[in-house]
Amino acid sequence: MRVTSKDKRTAQMLNEEISWIQFLKKSGITVSIAVSSKNNQFVEELHDFYVTVFKKAPGGPVLVQNRDQWNPHFFQRWGKLLGEVHKAGKRYSAEKDITGRGRPHWSSDHPHNHDLFKILPSEFIREKYVKLIERIKGFSMGDQYFGLIHNDFHQGNFFVDKDEIILFDFDDCAYFYFAYDISTAFYHAYWQHTSFNSTEDDFAVEFLTHFLNGYAESNVLTNEIINQLPDFLKLRELFLYVLFLKVWNIDKLQDWQEHTINNLKTNIENNKIYADLDMDLLTKIKNNIQKPL
Repeated sequence: MRVTSKDKRTAQMLNEEISWIQFLKKSGITVSIAVSSKNNQFVEELHDFYVTVFKKAPGGPVLVQNRDQWNPHFFQRWGKLLGEVHKAGKRYSAEKDITGRGRPHWSSDHPHNHDLFKILPSEFIREKYVKLIERIKGFSMGDQYFGLIHNDFHQGNFFVDKDEIILFDFDDCAYFYFAYDISTAFYHAYWQHTSFNSTEDDFAVEFLTHFLNGYAESNVLTNEIINQLPDFLKLRELFLYVLFLKVWNIDKLQDWQEHTINNLKTNIENNKIYADLDMDLLTKIKNNIQKPL
């Protein structure tokens, strides 16, 4: 059961989210679907809130320390799932009236892909954000690059059941760049992998090679999408920094929380490339992609 404040979402936004989830399910994609109420409604109003119920996904979280689960074969299946989601999103959008989408839609006039970016913690961080957004504004919004995405596509938002990945939590779904979903998957995969496993392996190359090969099996993958990854990794970093400042008790931080916030702040201020994913490393990954770009 999900309880959503009316200050956060409108009924139209929630119903559009559920409509897309249903479309994904009909397209053969493994997602956790919404359950209708006795009034045959997917969204019920309760005072200042909206209530939605979803079917619990089978399986459980992927075990990052278990190489029987966390391995190149899994990364490729994960990437293929995202490609399927994006491809289905193109079909879904084509069937919708452009004026009645019901989900947040990024544009150069409305550049915030999340409300958190409307208030930034300092002028210095704001300057970093504005410069990043100016670069993103130069990216093509053609349907090979831009469309309806999950917008929070990391391993915390799916369960693994044998050979299936069951995706859930579409609460942030929006019209934005496909590369952002890829970047989010890699950001959190790399973060968790290097927290629990050896950092001596070449995980960035291993993960992105197999993830992108899987993605290319089900959706168009271009050089431009891969080249966009560093900028969207930085956007994810900014998002997490602002999010943690908002949701964590700054006066009572645990040691790992304080380390995380300080590390994010330092990386943003110093323009550190996440996972050292520079153009040389991206070129190496491109050379490993089996599908033509």
